[in-house]
Amino acid sequence: EYAHEILSVGQRRGNLITILSGLCCLGLLAMWRDQFDEAERLFIECLTIARDIRSLDEWFYRWELARVAWAAGNLPRAEALYTEVLTLGREYVQKPLQACILFGLGRVAYDRGNYDRAREYLLEALASYPDFSTAIWDITYMPETLAFVEIAQNNLVKAVWLLGATQAYCERFKRLRTSKERAMREKAIETARAALGENLFTSAWEEGIAMDLKQVLNLSAAR
Repeated sequence: EYAHEILSVGQRRGNLITILSGLCCLGLLAMWRDQFDEAERLFIECLTIARDIRSLDEWFYRWELARVAWAAGNLPRAEALYTEVLTLGREYVQKPLQACILFGLGRVAYDRGNYDRAREYLLEALASYPDFSTAIWDITYMPETLAFVEIAQNNLVKAVWLLGATQAYCERFKRLRTSKERAMREKAIETARAALGENLFTSAWEEGIAMDLKQVLNLSAAR
């Protein structure tokens, strides 16, 4: 309702910036509900308006379109969009936002089974954050995805540390995730628990939960 209200206010006032905000909120809601066609339509509308008003935020809507493509399983489109946005972003986007783009490329590489490349993208993304305290939401998903890579490469205890350490944040933002993101985490936890056994898994999980965000990031960067 709030997103529709923002859009309605923008339309009544003819304020394109407010209209963009409303459309973007609706696009995010559609994506989190797995309504990918609708999300893509809304973000394309955002992109069109951003072009018309020569907004420097044009890259942002391309990034959202890349996220939609990844969540929908369209990896070639996701990779093309992320690469395009990264090229634009290196010119005028702050490093924390570049990190989100690199993170997206890391997830594409992971989905394709290219785990070494996924690790490279994710570590570069983490290194792009100068101030961890301002990046709680986005940065949480990077160590989590590194945990998936660790499981794929049989580094199970480290994977569980990362999963445990990000549990509180993922629980807090669970409604702001697609079903694919939730399913990937659930599968990783189940895989690690089955491979390690309940006792070792629980011990590593509790150690991870006890870590603060800075420890998680340091752990993520360690090979």
